Amino acid sequence: MTDDELALRRKVAAAERARAYIDDPLLVAAFEALDARYLMKWRHSPADQPEMRERIWLYLQAIAEVRAELNTALEDGEMARAALDEMRAGITNP
Repeated sequence: MTDDELALRRKVAAAERARAYIDDPLLVAAFEALDARYLMKWRHSPADQPEMRERIWLYLQAIAEVRAELNTALEDGEMARAALDEMRAGITNP
């Protein structure tokens, strides 16, 4: 197994883990609850407390970043799987 193939296999494995997290009902519910809680806190926070509003907004952005990272791992794994399939079929990229 080449280093390239090993790297692709690792991406595929990471994608499988990412899919499990994305589809996990407990994690989905936790993200939804946190989103709802922080959005409600942000909407109802006093306008004269910009530091608190910014901190809550950053929490919301952090949740979105975790989701984005999981989706990126999933997409990278899908591309890696396609590359592995091409390697197995004897197709090489120039």
